[in-house]
This record gives sequence, structure tokens and C-alpha cells, in this order.
Amino acid sequence: MATCSKCSGRGKISGQCSICKGTGKEDHWERGIIRCRFCNGTGKDKKCDQCDGTGVFYGKCPDCIGGLLNANGICPFCGKQFTITPSSSTTSTAQTPKPSTPPPAAKPAPAPVQIYKIGDKGPAGGIVFYDKGNNSDGWRYMEVSPKYLGQTEWDNAKMFQVKISGTKAGIGEGKRNTELIIAVHKNKNKKGTAALKCGEYTLNGFSDWFMPSKDELNELFKNQNKVGEFNRITTTGLPGYIWSSTQNERNNDKVWVQYSNQQIDVDKNSEFWVRAVRYF
Repeated sequence: MATCSKCSGRGKISGQCSICKGTGKEDHWERGIIRCRFCNGTGKDKKCDQCDGTGVFYGKCPDCIGGLLNANGICPFCGKQFTITPSSSTTSTAQTPKPSTPPPAAKPAPAPVQIYKIGDKGPAGGIVFYDKGNNSDGWRYMEVSPKYLGQTEWDNAKMFQVKISGTKAGIGEGKRNTELIIAVHKNKNKKGTAALKCGEYTLNGFSDWFMPSKDELNELFKNQNKVGEFNRITTTGLPGYIWSSTQNERNNDKVWVQYSNQQIDVDKNSEFWVRAVRYF
């Protein structure tokens, strides 16, 4: 608290009472002549003219006549706020008004959300083949690589292929399936398997491609007319099955593949086509 330096916080100064002018009396509007309530009839001690009898002084408003600032530096008459500068002088005054804080800049409007149709070119340069209708789990669409990544084996061991726990068939499972397969294949120092080809694939700076799950692969078939190159023949003249990342849950030595509308399970060391997909 800023104690008034003129009256030392008493609110009064020795001398003639400034209310009754030393008479000890005052004229009350209802009760008539009564004892002065400020000096208690003594006629002495006048009210401090700096703090207006309050005993505290934060400064006077430079824009108002006699306006006394409160503890926050605000003048009750004009409403302006000033920076209070403590002073022991009896003529302490307020300083320059504080500059008003500008309002925060308006946030830019969010960019419009782009809507894709099946067959459109995706952000990575692939072909959009699936739209789940909402952006749950951080993605809404799937796009497929515009070209095959070649033919290779799912697991290139001639015997005793690695069994991988946790691969699933549903839409939204392909990325996780591929991560599980890659982790095991890298640990076994395998090279060139279908999952590794997808994980190493990069197009237009996008490297988050993976091998589709069984159900995701079926969505490719449903939109084969817009995706293109679905029913290839292998170099051996056999139907061009495409690998999924889903093992047969009853026999982990087998993996689901698809050709046209047909899905079958085959040995992991067969050679079939690889096509990468990604979520966005």
C-alpha cells in the first residue's frame, strides 16, 4: 500500500479543520447545526488535501482535476489507467498512460478439406481405391501404387517359413501387419520379400507404403476398373495373384492372395505380384 507522504497515513493534518473551518460545527441538511463529525467539534486537524483523508496516495490523474488513482492506477473519473511511480514527494503524480494491448491476431481460416473420389490421383501419386467416409484413426482414404513392385516371395525360405503372430484380415490392418512382418524378416536377415519391398518403396517423397491386408486387397479388386492392372499373368503363365499381408489364421504357413474375385491361401515361398498401398 502507498502511504500518503503528506499526512503519514493519518488522513488529517494538524491545523484548522478543513470541514468546519475551526468552528467545530457543521450545518447538517436535516438535523441543523451539529458538532463537526470530522474534527469531533475540536475545530482542529484538517483533512489531508493530497489523499482526501484516505491516508493512501497512488498519484493524481494528470487528465482530471483532483482525480485520485486507485491501487491499480485507474482514475475513477475518466477511467484511464496509468503507471504508478512511487514517490515520497507530496506532489507525486501519475505517469504516462499504459499503452493498450492490441487484440490477438485472428487465426487463419483452416484450409478446405480436399475430397477424393475413387480413381483420383492421391497425394503421393497413387490411385485412390477406398474411402471409409470419415477421418478416424488419422486417415480416410487409401491409395495404391500406380505400378506393381514386381514378383517375389512372401517368405523366401524354402522350408520352415517364419510364422508371424498377429496378422489380421480387416480394413485398417495392413500397415500393422506389414510392420510385424518386416520386423521379423529383418531380424532373420531376409532380403527382397514382399513386405520388405513395400516398406522400402518411395514415391514422390512418401515412404509410408505397406502391403494390403486380405480385405484391403479385396477393395482393390472391387475397383479394378479404376485402379488398373489387377489381373496380371505371372512370368510363368500362372494367374497373377497379388500378395496380402494376412496369414491364414488356421495355418500360418499359408498366406492369402487374390486374383480377380478369387482369394486363396498359398505357400509363403510362392512367387506372386506385389502392390503397395498407403493410408491418408
